Amino acid sequence: MAVEGYDRLVQRWSRIPQLVQENVRLAMEKLADEIVKEMRAAAPKKKGTLAASIGWTWGDAPAGSMVLGTFNGSAYGAMQLTIYAGGGDAHHARFQEFGTVHMPANPFFYPVWRKKKRGFRRRMANAVKAALDAA
Repeated sequence: MAVEGYDRLVQRWSRIPQLVQENVRLAMEKLADEIVKEMRAAAPKKKGTLAASIGWTWGDAPAGSMVLGTFNGSAYGAMQLTIYAGGGDAHHARFQEFGTVHMPANPFFYPVWRKKKRGFRRRMANAVKAALDAA
């Protein structure tokens, strides 16, 4: 006795992990782009090197940069997205963000990070749901 539609069900079911991982990856990249754009807009712009140093990457941040947040999508596959600032000519990122004895803080990184990371789980859940709907 064969179950009608079993082969089609198995085929659809086997596509789900790949679809979920693709959707989550795209959602993480889109969120990272939004965060970087807002952080660059909020960064002090005396020379522009600080704003230009803000970015994101898959995996570890460039040497010398300040890592203030990572999105870990490991539940959906081995994915870690890192948002960073500073390094190179923008070594002063920490001083701007946290201040010094002689200078008050000009936070540009953490306020945006805190605001945006709240929606991370919701966006990942929506990406998973979209993948399940597309399967």
